[in-house]
Amino acid sequence: MTIECTLSIRDESGKYYINAYVTLLSVFDNTSEKVRVHVMHDGTITEDGYRDLNGLCAQYGQEIVYHRVPDFEPEVARTIQQWFNLGAMYRYFAPDFIPAGKV
Repeated sequence: MTIECTLSIRDESGKYYINAYVTLLSVFDNTSEKVRVHVMHDGTITEDGYRDLNGLCAQYGQEIVYHRVPDFEPEVARTIQQWFNLGAMYRYFAPDFIPAGKV
């Protein structure tokens, strides 16, 4: 069985991917199951971020798939940002990208 896991990343600082790395490290260290990681992102992941996340998944024999989410219309983005970081909303795109019954 493969566990489908999703992370939402908006990495404007270029360092947020480190939080995703630590999260995945914990997941991989605490499960013996096969994990397929789906990263929902806006294109702000740095080369270092891709390298480190891909390397971690390879080290643990896990799979990682990146999904570029569409940009929000400016008015919608302004409304969302009144309550949430835009990255938090990326998980709502999961059904558009991930063909799994449960993520």
